Amino acid sequence: MPPERGGAAHQAPRFDDHIDVDTAMTARDVLGVVVRCVAYIRPHWRLFLLKFALMLGTFVPLLVAPWPAKILVDHVVLEHPLTDSAVRFPPFFMPFIGAVEGMDPAGLLLATLALALVLVVLFGAGVAETRENTAFLAQGEDTATQSENMISAGWSLAGGLWGLADLLCNIRLVQRVTDSFRTHLFRRLLRLPMTTLDDQRIGDGIYRTMYDAPAVQGICFDITLTPVVSVLLAVVSVYVMEYSFGHIVPELIWLAIVTMPVALLLTAPLAGLARRTSQASRGSGSATTNRIEEGTAHVAAVQSHGAEERERADFADASRESFRRHRHVVAVDIAINLCSGIALLVLGVRAFVVVTDQIVLGELLPGDLLVVLGLFGAVAAASITLGRLWVDLQKNAAGVRRVFFFIDLPGDGGPAGGARGGPPRARRGGGGGGGG
Repeated sequence: MPPERGGAAHQAPRFDDHIDVDTAMTARDVLGVVVRCVAYIRPHWRLFLLKFALMLGTFVPLLVAPWPAKILVDHVVLEHPLTDSAVRFPPFFMPFIGAVEGMDPAGLLLATLALALVLVVLFGAGVAETRENTAFLAQGEDTATQSENMISAGWSLAGGLWGLADLLCNIRLVQRVTDSFRTHLFRRLLRLPMTTLDDQRIGDGIYRTMYDAPAVQGICFDITLTPVVSVLLAVVSVYVMEYSFGHIVPELIWLAIVTMPVALLLTAPLAGLARRTSQASRGSGSATTNRIEEGTAHVAAVQSHGAEERERADFADASRESFRRHRHVVAVDIAINLCSGIALLVLGVRAFVVVTDQIVLGELLPGDLLVVLGLFGAVAAASITLGRLWVDLQKNAAGVRRVFFFIDLPGDGGPAGGARGGPPRARRGGGGGGGG
């Protein structure tokens, strides 16, 4: 069923909403949702601290791995003495340099391979895309099925033993935050008048509980761990670049510094569009769930009146509209990735040219290019993550707002949910260091 459209600019489309009709959000509304989500972080603060420490550990392969590669290229293959390098090794790598200084190329090769083996066991091997750990099931191209993965989302920037620990901590943390939010919502639904539930449709309540609630974990990450870790990674990477290359290629440092504001400037204008498309996608998904619930609940009546074809056509229309709305979400994501990716690619190409020019002039060695690519890639990845932060908040806030709407409705024999306090207290025990 096509949505009803209002005349106001940017007015959100309406689907099966009979109570939650004012769905348009502003930036202030998003900030209000974010502030309320802090209450769902507090019961699990120990797990958040553990996750933060594990995420800091994932800096090791990003910052350390390029230097053994440089040693293999410049000082093993090309047999340049370690003292010939104009690039200063960072302080955290100097203990290894002190241990291998004076070795012949064969001994240096064995020592470097031993270090690489330790890094592989602890943090995994390969570039970031192949090294990182993820725990996602197959999903469809719609908000509902993708939300299923968010319930037990698991990811880590590292592989190996450290990445596995980070992954398991992430899964436990996401499950606990989502469970707290769902429990709070379900307790409120149990106290709502039946007329309210019937007016808004049962399928809509199912959708908000099953598929909107998991968005809370995205907000909890985006306001705590994601910005802090991204900024720290960018700052540390730029510091290492300045320490090692600043006296030779100062332009390289400025190129790295400018990546973050460029990413923010290019993605911020699309925040409002991302918020509106996410809200419309979730609304159309609720309408589709309503069609499923109504068809299942009244299957006998539908069959007795010979209305199967009409019921099937109604569901097909709602499903088609839901997929169309989700394609809008995907299109916005593609636009964001293109805007930030192309700009950072231009900066990366410029950094590549600057470094290769210095290699041709003899100021740098060929292995230095591997170090620059690794460090600049870390800065670019952190910049893209931080640049998408406000946009991702918009999409998650659209889902969380729909849940807060039901939590805030007045129930039988009690005030609105917003006046009843925060989420349920975290359960003690169960491992994982979850706070109580």
